[in-house]
Amino acid sequence: MRRPVRQALARRQRGQALVLGALCMLMLALTMAASFNLSQALHEKIRLQQHTDASAYSMAVVEARAMNYFAYSNRAMAAAYAAMTSLHAYMSAMSVTGEMMKAASSNFQQIAGIEFALCAPCCCNKACGCATCKHCLHGIKALSISGKFSRQGRSLASSASGLDSTFESAVNDLDRMIDAIHLSQLSVLAFTANTLRGENLARLREVNAPSAQAMPAAVGAININELGCALEGTLIPCLANGRDQTPRTNRSQIMTEVANAARPPWAARRDSGGGSALPLHLNPSFLMDLQFDIQGEDMTVITSHKGTAKVTDSASAGSLRSTASGNEGLVVGAEEHGSLFSVWKDGVGSSSYSTEVYSDSNGGSHKPGRAHSGNHDFEGVQAQNSCVASGNCFINFRSTDDKDKDFGQPHLFAYFRQDLGLFDYLTSGTASASATTEVPWALNSSGSVAVTHGDQGEGKVDLLPGQGAAMSNAMVYYHRPGNWREHPNLFKPYWRAKLQPFTTAEATAVLSAAGDSDAAALAAAAPPH
Repeated sequence: MRRPVRQALARRQRGQALVLGALCMLMLALTMAASFNLSQALHEKIRLQQHTDASAYSMAVVEARAMNYFAYSNRAMAAAYAAMTSLHAYMSAMSVTGEMMKAASSNFQQIAGIEFALCAPCCCNKACGCATCKHCLHGIKALSISGKFSRQGRSLASSASGLDSTFESAVNDLDRMIDAIHLSQLSVLAFTANTLRGENLARLREVNAPSAQAMPAAVGAININELGCALEGTLIPCLANGRDQTPRTNRSQIMTEVANAARPPWAARRDSGGGSALPLHLNPSFLMDLQFDIQGEDMTVITSHKGTAKVTDSASAGSLRSTASGNEGLVVGAEEHGSLFSVWKDGVGSSSYSTEVYSDSNGGSHKPGRAHSGNHDFEGVQAQNSCVASGNCFINFRSTDDKDKDFGQPHLFAYFRQDLGLFDYLTSGTASASATTEVPWALNSSGSVAVTHGDQGEGKVDLLPGQGAAMSNAMVYYHRPGNWREHPNLFKPYWRAKLQPFTTAEATAVLSAAGDSDAAALAAAAPPH
């Protein structure tokens, strides 16, 4: 009777093993699915962080390149202003030749007066004989030589006047070139601003993290504000306290100083040097006529000759020669002046000469006016407060002495979200949060398992992770190799990009802008570092 009982018990035990085995297989399948999903999530989170780092660094590189372009283009504008000073120096040198001839003519009028003064007592002396009085003849000849100098001076003044229209065109062309540089700066600035909003990086996201969402617009707005606070002379506002734009006049002074420092030495100082007053920049043939050939004997000596050309405040020789600070660069001008001493026969003469050439917003001027035939328009090195489509201006670096703000050097932030769950890699090769074809280890399209267990009721096991987020911080910084103390500026192209850690304030601001309030609260509670 016992054998049937044992057989029944054995059969019941074998049924329990089957149930336990099925349950173990289910748990093993769930564990494997969870393991694969966790690995997938970690992989996607790493990709997302790498993409965020690459985006922040790429935006910083774009901005650093823009800063370097502004430096090169600002130098090009300063070179254009320096070229204007050279043009005015050449025009002044051309105009002064006529004035030097005019001064020589005046010298020979003085010599003629001396000769006639010597002639009068001779003619009153019967022993001398008026018909043979040499001083009277010398006086007449001196007047004739004076006339030759005068005619040569008028001819040279006429030649200078004939070049005035060409000179005017050259000045206007340089001014238009500066406007063209401004337009190119605006184009680079617009592209940079769009990139900082997260645009122009679609290919980067497609390769690195194709399922990542677009960067929040508010984070892009932080980047734009950082750019606006790093630059002045643009239409991009700066919303941060303590970063006011410097006055237009201050920026005028900066560009004017750079432009004058870039002048060729000859334009800055026109004299012979070496202790000689001879202006070697003038035509040797002209100097021979002035000193020897026209008067025939004896000579005319240039006792002094000086000149300069610069971007200055007003159309005056005193302003050109001044070394005072605060020059706003409203006028481009040049002047040349000197004196002549003539010796001929029994007489001597001494006269001074000068010439000035200016370009300004009123059409410019020539002194003397006989060499002036047109208008030399110049609107100043900083005609407008902001770099709009026309009008001389330049983009300058807006610095601060606050080391906690990195001395005004701009930061770039990137923030991206991504669903770390199942993705459709089989059909298109790209990730999609709304996939219809799951990865091979997916149990179902929802990524969850419903379980019913007697009196315990129903339950659900979620095997998919939720959304992941990543953020990065980059900075555009200035460093001149070999001179780390040099102040950041937009005249030297030493701007670079780097990734760097967040401060508590930066992390809180970015997370708040991205709408991640929980993470922002955690970041704000973190100790400052």
